Amino acid sequence: MNTEPTINDLFREIEAIRGLLDELLGRQSVQDFYSTDEFAEIIERRPKTVRDYCNEGRLKGIKKASGHGLSKDWAIPHAELERYRREGLLPRQQRVNRSPALAGV
Repeated sequence: MNTEPTINDLFREIEAIRGLLDELLGRQSVQDFYSTDEFAEIIERRPKTVRDYCNEGRLKGIKKASGHGLSKDWAIPHAELERYRREGLLPRQQRVNRSPALAGV
């Protein structure tokens, strides 16, 4: 008795894998910018840690008006998430430029 899969069996498995990949990719949403809470969840850190990384210049973020008086929140671009995944944290900076680089963020 031959127990090796046939070509049709392999094609069915490939199609099943493609379906699973499509489902997984559909679950991931790419945003232009992430809040510190969203970024923290993605990289499995606490929001305060992400804010500290931004304040120290270890992540490149943009300060944006948060609607909470004079305080501003960080917006972290998707490109920075990709850079972080490839390279990790940047070296600590002496001083971080907190002015928004993009208008309307």
